[in-house]
Amino acid sequence: MYAPVGLFCLPAMWVALVVIGFTGVFWGSSVHPLTEALTISGSSLLTLGFERPAGTARVVVATSEAGIGLALVSLMISYLPTSTVRSAGVRRWSA
Repeated sequence: MYAPVGLFCLPAMWVALVVIGFTGVFWGSSVHPLTEALTISGSSLLTLGFERPAGTARVVVATSEAGIGLALVSLMISYLPTSTVRSAGVRRWSA
């Protein structure tokens, strides 16, 4: 039961940890209140674009977070099918 739960929880945990980490970065760069930092972080990671931070340094941080978000999506696309296909192949060849 661990494998199916882990398969779907691991990418969600990656996204949650990146959002929490970049929320701290935005909050540390004087984006107050904390909910505003969370909104900017979520918008940047998911490349929604409805919140744009003020200042060049924050825009650079938001752009790097957007790049990490796209990398996470590509990892999820390659990770999920690979792990399910591999387990199906192991079952087929072991039977």
